[in-house]
Amino acid sequence: MGVPVGDIPSIPRFFEEAVKDWVIEKFYRAMQGRDPRTYRPLYLEAKDKRENLRTGTWKEARIRISSMDTWMKEDLNEYISSMYHK
Repeated sequence: MGVPVGDIPSIPRFFEEAVKDWVIEKFYRAMQGRDPRTYRPLYLEAKDKRENLRTGTWKEARIRISSMDTWMKEDLNEYISSMYHK
């Protein structure tokens, strides 16, 4: 969530798992160049956990944000932006 470089970003709780899975997937993808036999299966597993069409964390996050009404989205935006103006 838009913070200066070096500051710790704030991630809404219901997105934490999706963001963690995204980072893990990108890490394993990068590590495949060093040791493909070790990291390829881990990468595929992490990718499936995030992108699975039925149970993926990315899908859950998208469903969660799309199910929020306008008031909830504005409230979340206000809460997040207020943390950086203290």
